[in-house]
Amino acid sequence: IPAGLLPKLVHLQHLSFENSDISLKAEEVVPLEKLECFNGIFEDINELNKFISSMQQSKKNLIKYHLQLGKADLYVGRDKRLTIGEVHNREGELIMLPIDIQELHISDFHYLRCLGDSISWLTNAVDLTTCTIQFCKRIKCVVSLTSFTSSSTHPFQSLEVLFLGDLPKLSALIIKDEGFGSTTTSTLAPSATFSNLKEITLTACSSMKMLLPHWLLPNLQNMEKISVYHCDKVVEILGAQTSKVGEKGTDALMKFHLPKLRELTLSELPKLKRICSKSGVMVCDSLQLIDVMYCYKLKRIPPFVPLVGNGQPFAYTPPSLSIRSTTGWWERLEWDDHPNFKNVLRF
Repeated sequence: IPAGLLPKLVHLQHLSFENSDISLKAEEVVPLEKLECFNGIFEDINELNKFISSMQQSKKNLIKYHLQLGKADLYVGRDKRLTIGEVHNREGELIMLPIDIQELHISDFHYLRCLGDSISWLTNAVDLTTCTIQFCKRIKCVVSLTSFTSSSTHPFQSLEVLFLGDLPKLSALIIKDEGFGSTTTSTLAPSATFSNLKEITLTACSSMKMLLPHWLLPNLQNMEKISVYHCDKVVEILGAQTSKVGEKGTDALMKFHLPKLRELTLSELPKLKRICSKSGVMVCDSLQLIDVMYCYKLKRIPPFVPLVGNGQPFAYTPPSLSIRSTTGWWERLEWDDHPNFKNVLRF
């Protein structure tokens, strides 16, 4: 496209470079005030930020857009998307998010250590429902509370689907600072963070040891599906309140409330020992399926108690729950002092 041509097409409503390698500059697209649908690639963070800033300042209401930064695979999804790919020259710049973004995909962005450190306006993205992060070598956490110092900020308050894949240094969803362990209870997440999250998938994250700490569960009352695959160091899915399970005060039953959870899928987790801490019981009346494959150290199904009533652990299971795995794994399970618990479970 000849330089200077695009800005002259002032009545243009639809513009797509989705199947091309053409890299755009903001000055070429910003003048197109009647644009309604736009797919375009920006190689430079500054150029992408200029375009997004113009969207907000002019209140340009794009009906559909797919913005792409750097080289990345094509994602097909909702109408308003940003894909962040491999960028060679970041120079410490923050990446802006469009306020009305619905999907965020990040792949091979190796500068990323935590979303709040690399992306601005994250707390303003109140329509963001889907986030995918994969093949990022340095990311350690999804949210760092030190990146959101204001008590009124709630990152990921609208998020419904979170996919985390091939992130070798990822060790926690949320941390407070560099010395903050994922099982510590001294700090709670902002109340709206992840409050609409329905699905989380974790695959090939080799530094993760425990997925969801107990203190985060109050935020996850809409969680419906948890899937964990190929994570070599995962020991526990739902963690204890403190980093030392079994210390004074943790012998009492600890309830893990996930009232809308329907499916729990665990596959190829060689160090997984527990679904929840040994002193824990699950409150998951909606749970329909626990699917376990190649988790040879997992030898215990956690007890359940009903959401309403005073049901005794080991005497109750969610009404629609079934267990899916191999017969060999089922026969190796340990039932502690409650062998009748096996009889109330459906395999």
